[in-house]
Amino acid sequence: MERNEIVDVHYEPPLYSIDVTWAGLRGASLPPLRVKDLWLIPRASVYVDLPRAQRGVHTSRLYRAITLLASKLPEEGFSALSEIARRVLDENEYAERARISLTARVISEESGEFKGFRGISVDYATSRS
Repeated sequence: MERNEIVDVHYEPPLYSIDVTWAGLRGASLPPLRVKDLWLIPRASVYVDLPRAQRGVHTSRLYRAITLLASKLPEEGFSALSEIARRVLDENEYAERARISLTARVISEESGEFKGFRGISVDYATSRS
């Protein structure tokens, strides 16, 4: 290997061979979303399973999924989760399963008054089989 060559650790054998159920990015903040008289302050998590021969996840691919979710959520709502979970699986050929989770603080307003917080959680998982 040349001195300036960047090593892609994903293709090197792992030090310990273990299956990992879910590996990925957790709790990435998304832009606030207005739904009728509610404001959602969402956070997204994206995971794939990691087979024993794989050294790590491709986090840039998972981050792209989160940014795509942020762009689709205002128009498509929660149905965007299933499409993006399938796309994550397609882009991470080593994975057999993918999962996307969205949690949000919900701020309700009536007459411009703050009425309190509620939380929501939406989870979507898919697999190749």
